[in-house]
Amino acid sequence: MRVRRVTAVLCALGAALMAAGPAGAVVGSPAVYDTACITTPTAQFSPAPDGWVRGFLETGCNGDSIDYSTFNPGHNRGTLHVATPYKGQVLATTQDAQASYLLYRATDGVRIAKVLHDGTMTHGNLLSPAVGGGLEGTVAARGGTWLAIWTEPKASGGFGMHEAGSRNYVVSPKDRILPAGAGVDDSAPSLAAAATGPGFVLAFSRHTASGYHLLLAHSSRTWSTPREIDNGVENPEADLIRSGSASYLTWMHGRTVMLATTAGSSGPVGLHTVAVPQAPGTAPVTNPRVAISCNRLYVGFQAGSENSGAVFADTRVAGGAWVRHTVRVSSSTGLVLAGIAPHCASGAVMWTEAAVLHGAMVS
Repeated sequence: MRVRRVTAVLCALGAALMAAGPAGAVVGSPAVYDTACITTPTAQFSPAPDGWVRGFLETGCNGDSIDYSTFNPGHNRGTLHVATPYKGQVLATTQDAQASYLLYRATDGVRIAKVLHDGTMTHGNLLSPAVGGGLEGTVAARGGTWLAIWTEPKASGGFGMHEAGSRNYVVSPKDRILPAGAGVDDSAPSLAAAATGPGFVLAFSRHTASGYHLLLAHSSRTWSTPREIDNGVENPEADLIRSGSASYLTWMHGRTVMLATTAGSSGPVGLHTVAVPQAPGTAPVTNPRVAISCNRLYVGFQAGSENSGAVFADTRVAGGAWVRHTVRVSSSTGLVLAGIAPHCASGAVMWTEAAVLHGAMVS
C-alpha cells in the first residue's frame, strides 16, 4: 500500500470567507489537501461518531485511482491520503463504527468495497456488470452490514434502480426495485438506514410523461409504494439522513433550497417542511446536503456556474435561529460541495475547487 502524506496549507482568504450571516457564525481558515495527479475529482465524505471525517477522492492517477482520505478536524490530527487499489468513479460513501464504504463505478461495472478504520482495505465485490451511461448510486451501513442502490439502463428505455446488500440485507442485484414503465427514468437516489432494526428510507427522482417527481419510500424487508414529496422541477437531487427515529430530507425546487423532517411528528407520514435560509443572488443553486450532530442541524449547498460560485453551510441548534456561513466564494473556478461531516459543536465542510480538495470548519 502506497501512502502519500497530505500537506495541509492553511491560508487566510479574507472577508470572502467570513460568515455572511448573524454574529457568531464562524468559518475556520481553509485547509488545502494536496494530492498528486488530480484532474477533475469527484469526492464524497461522511461523518462518524468518533469525530473523524473519512471519504474517497478520484485522483486521475494511474487510470482513475481512488484515494482514501481521513482526518480529525476537531483535534487537528493526522490527515492522510492513502492510495487504494480501487479505480473508477466515486458514486457514494458512508461510515459506520467499523469501516468506510465505497460504492464506485469501475471499468467492469458497479463495485463496493470497504476500508476498516485501522486502514485495512477489503477486496470488494462486483455488484453489477452494468457499464452504461447515467449510473448513480447511494449506500447506507450500520453495524458492519450495508445496502447499496444504483441506477442502470433498462431494456425498455430509461434508467431503473437496483439494490444489493451484505448477508443481513439479502437482495438480488438482478431485481429492479420500485419498477416503473418503459421510458421512465429513476435517478439521484439517496438512502439512509434506520438507527435500529432493518429499516431504510430512500429518496429519488422519477421522470415520467407527466414531468419530474421527488419520491420517498420505506423498507423493512420490502419497499413500500413511494409517495410524492415534490413535483414539476427537473431532478431535485435530494439528500437524506436519519437521526434516531427522525428523517431529514433536503432538495432543490428550482432555485429554492427545501428541507423537510419527521422530527416532532409520529412516523414517516409526519414529514413536514422547515424554512431554511436561501442563497443570495440569482445564480443556479445545486447540490444540497444535510447533516446533524448533537442537535445541531447543517444544510449546505452551492451556488454559481462552472466558472465561479460559492459554498454555503447554514446551521441551527434545535429551537434556535439559523446561522449563515459563507464557506467559500470563488470568481475563478467552479466549486463542488463534497460533504458535511459534523461532530457536535462544529462541522467540516469539504469541497473540490480547481482540481484540489479543500476543507473548512464551521461552528
